[in-house]
Amino acid sequence: MHKPLVLYLNEESSILDCLGTAFDDPLTSDLTIQVEGQCIHVHKAILKIRCPYFRTMFQNNWAENNQSIIEHDQFSYIVYKAFLKYLYTDVIDLPVEKAIELLDLANAYCESNLKKHCIRMIKRGITVANVAYLYSIAIEYNAEVIKDYTINAYQWLR
Repeated sequence: MHKPLVLYLNEESSILDCLGTAFDDPLTSDLTIQVEGQCIHVHKAILKIRCPYFRTMFQNNWAENNQSIIEHDQFSYIVYKAFLKYLYTDVIDLPVEKAIELLDLANAYCESNLKKHCIRMIKRGITVANVAYLYSIAIEYNAEVIKDYTINAYQWLR
C-alpha cells in the first residue's frame, strides 16, 4: 500500500498563526481601541508596520501623549474589529453585507489592498436575496463601483 512519506512535520506555529493568536489578546497588547464601548486589544508595533494611518498617528503625536486607550466612533465595532484582524491575518472575517462599510474604512485609511479584497468579496457575495440591500448600502456609503456592479448584477440575476 502506498503512503506519502513525510520528511519534516512542522509542529511549531508559523508567524501568521502567532499574529492571529496575538490579536485581541489583553495579556500581550499594549493598546486598547474602544469602539461602541467595546474593547479590542492590539499591538502598536503591528499596527504601525501594517497601516499607514497608524504609522502616521504613532510617529506624529504618540510620543507626546502615550495613551493606552484610543476611542473610535466613525465605524461600527464589528467592522473596525474586522479591519484590525485583517491587519494581523490578511483575512476578512465579516459578512458580505458589512463589507461596504469596511470598504469605506479602507478608503478612509488609504488601504488599497483591503479595498480590492472588499470589492472582490462584495462581487462574489451578491445574490438575489441581498442585491437590493447592497445597492442601498452602496448609495449610503457613496460606493460607485459597488453601486454600478449591483445594478448590473441585478439585471443579470433576474
